[in-house]
Amino acid sequence: MLVEGNTFRLHRTGVNTNTLAAALTIARMSDVTVVGNTFDTCADGAISIEPDETVTAADVRNITIQGNVFTGSLWDDITIGAGLGYAPALEHVTIVGNTMLRSASFDYPSLRILLVKKILFANN
Repeated sequence: MLVEGNTFRLHRTGVNTNTLAAALTIARMSDVTVVGNTFDTCADGAISIEPDETVTAADVRNITIQGNVFTGSLWDDITIGAGLGYAPALEHVTIVGNTMLRSASFDYPSLRILLVKKILFANN
């Protein structure tokens, strides 16, 4: 699956709940590339990569997030994994060449990693 050249703007800004209802959720998928998109002011996160408690880690792998722009997020720009008690860790996640512009007033990180096997995070 390819997600390319889109703009996600003001996603859930009126109902920010910090519940990880991200603008783009990748679950129950493999071989997904997200490239050249703009995520502007996403209140509940921009991208969430998460397994489902009913699938195995082998079902969620080979995810690439590359060359995107994240600006003004009110929650994490990218969240990986669903925490303990859910399916096993995701496999083979690559996050490279993205621009993450954060305000110093926000208390949330640009990247939150809960569970993942074999991650590459470079040149962001």
